[in-house]
Amino acid sequence: MSDLLWQKPGVETDAQIMRFLAGDDIVLDREFFLYDITASKVHVEGLQRIGILTVEEGAALTQELDELGADFARGAFVLDERFEDGHSAIEARLTERLGDTGRKLHTGRSRNDQILVATRLWLKDKLLELTALCRAVARVCLERAAHEALALPGYTHLQRAVVSSTAMWFAGFAEAFVDNALRARDTLAWVDTNPLGTAAGYGVNLKLDRDQATRALGFSRLQVSPVYAQLSRGKFEIAALEALGSATLDLRRLAWDLSLFTTAEFNFVRLPAQYTTGSSIMPNKRNPDVIELLRATHASVAAARSEIEQLRCRRAISATCSSPRAAWCMVSRAGSPRCACCPICCRDCNGTKPRCVRQSSRPCMRLTSRSNKPWPACRFAKRISALRKATRMATGRRKRA
Repeated sequence: MSDLLWQKPGVETDAQIMRFLAGDDIVLDREFFLYDITASKVHVEGLQRIGILTVEEGAALTQELDELGADFARGAFVLDERFEDGHSAIEARLTERLGDTGRKLHTGRSRNDQILVATRLWLKDKLLELTALCRAVARVCLERAAHEALALPGYTHLQRAVVSSTAMWFAGFAEAFVDNALRARDTLAWVDTNPLGTAAGYGVNLKLDRDQATRALGFSRLQVSPVYAQLSRGKFEIAALEALGSATLDLRRLAWDLSLFTTAEFNFVRLPAQYTTGSSIMPNKRNPDVIELLRATHASVAAARSEIEQLRCRRAISATCSSPRAAWCMVSRAGSPRCACCPICCRDCNGTKPRCVRQSSRPCMRLTSRSNKPWPACRFAKRISALRKATRMATGRRKRA
C-alpha cells in the first residue's frame, strides 16, 4: 500500500490492519474516481486564485489530473490494493509526477469533503439517469396502451372481478413511472448542493471562493454549514435510494403480474425466447428469469436504505462517521457481494452489468399476446356478457309478472 495521507514520520503501521480497515474501499472508489478528479481540478483553481499555487503549478496539476483521468478511463491506471483509497491514489500519482507540487493539492481540504463532493456529483448523474430510465419505461407502456386494447380480466384478491384490458394495465404503469421520473428529478434538485470547502466538518482558515467552486462544478447551490455538510452524509444517499425504491417497487408489481401472466395457468402473454432461459433436465420449460430478477430487485434497494440509515450517527459531534464509505465498508464486512451504491447506479460493483429499471422496458416492448388460441380473458369477458344478458332478461320477466 502506498504512503497514507494521514501517516506521520516515524509512525509505523501494520499492513494487515491497514488492509482490514481499507476493506473494499478501493473497489467502491472506482465508481467515484473520475468525479474526484473533476472536483480536484476545481480545487486547484481555487488554490491558485488565493495564491497557494502559482500559475505554473496550477497548470501542471490540471494537466496531470487530466492525464490521470484519461489513463483510468482506458484502463492504463488501475485502482487496486496499492492504494488505501481513490484520494490516496490521486495524490500518489501527482506526487510521483510533480514532487512537492503534487502534495499541495490537499491544502485546504479533507478526505471528508473530498468524498462528499465526489459522491454528490455521482448521485446527480445517477438520478439524472434514473429520471431518463423511468421516462423510457413510461413511454413504452404508453405506446403499448395506445397500440391495442385486448380484453383482460381485472383481478382483486387474485380472483377475477371485472373486465379490464391490456391498455388499462399498460396505462397504469405508464402513469406510475411518470411519477417516478418526477420524484427522481425532484430528488436531484434537492441533492444538487456543493459541500467542497467544508473540510472535516469545521471549515478551513483559507479564503477559498466556495461560490466560484459551486459554479465550476455545476451545482445549483452551496451547502453553507460545514457541520450540516457532515450531517448530510447518508441523508442524501437515503433520499436517492427512496427515489429509486419508488421505481423498483412499481417494477416489482409489474414483474409480479408478468410472472403470473406468463404461466400456463394464466397463459395471457408470451416472452420472446431471448428473455427466457431453459432447463437442463426439463427441455419443455422456458423460464422467465429476467422477470423474476426484476421482481427481486426492490429487496436490495430496501436493504441498502436500511443499512445506510442504521449506520448514520445520531449526534453532530460524531457526524464524520456517517459517511457512505463507512456504510459500504460495514456492508462488505457483513459479506454482502454488492455495495450499497449499486442499487443507485443499477450496476454490479465491477460497473459492467446494467440492472433493474434499465431492463424493464425491454420485455414490455417485446411482449406478445397468446394469439394462437382464444385468450382466457376473452372467454371471461364473454361469460360476463352472457351473465349480464341473462340478468337483464330475468329482471324484465319479473317486472312483467
